[in-house]
Amino acid sequence: MKHALVVINGDIQDYSFYKPILQSVDHVIVVDGGSRYIEPLGLKPDVLLGDFDSIEGFSAFTEAYPDLEIIQFPARKNFTDSELAVEYVISKMPEKVTLIGCLGSRMDHTFSTVLLLKKFLDAGIDARMVNEKNEIRLTDQSIELKGKPGDLLSIVPVTYEVTGINLYGLEYPLNDATLALGSSTGVSNVFASETAKIELSHGVLLVFKSVD
Repeated sequence: MKHALVVINGDIQDYSFYKPILQSVDHVIVVDGGSRYIEPLGLKPDVLLGDFDSIEGFSAFTEAYPDLEIIQFPARKNFTDSELAVEYVISKMPEKVTLIGCLGSRMDHTFSTVLLLKKFLDAGIDARMVNEKNEIRLTDQSIELKGKPGDLLSIVPVTYEVTGINLYGLEYPLNDATLALGSSTGVSNVFASETAKIELSHGVLLVFKSVD
């Protein structure tokens, strides 16, 4: 498994946006009600996972994909379906993971789902969450991101402090900066070129590439 896609039951609106992302996907994991997006996205699912409390037409969906692996969990459990899906994907050790349908109106679900990126970080797996307006990563080391001039980039510390931050390719560079948890200094920077680079010495950053 090189590039796994996890489809969660959050908001997906512009199906055409995801088409380029899906071209390199070789394994598709569907989380419960995320099944409603499979046909519009033109995907063939490999795994359906969850407690199945939000899927519509379970029988019809599973019959449409006879080779589908089904992993069911009890409704009363200590973990969200999204976390169980993340644990499943990590056990397969793909090179890369893209998660879609992660964001929605329930901020508790959204926030906890975004923080699941820590599990991928700990496992050494390149992971990102994507929707039509945002690409979200979690990093404790230097990374480069591709974008267009004018795209927005925000860095948000999620440890007590992040030190040795250097930013390149952005309108507002930083040089050996320190950002503390709760600081908004790194929000709404702007791509000045097609590549932005983030360096850091210690700590963990949430990185958001966004478009208005």
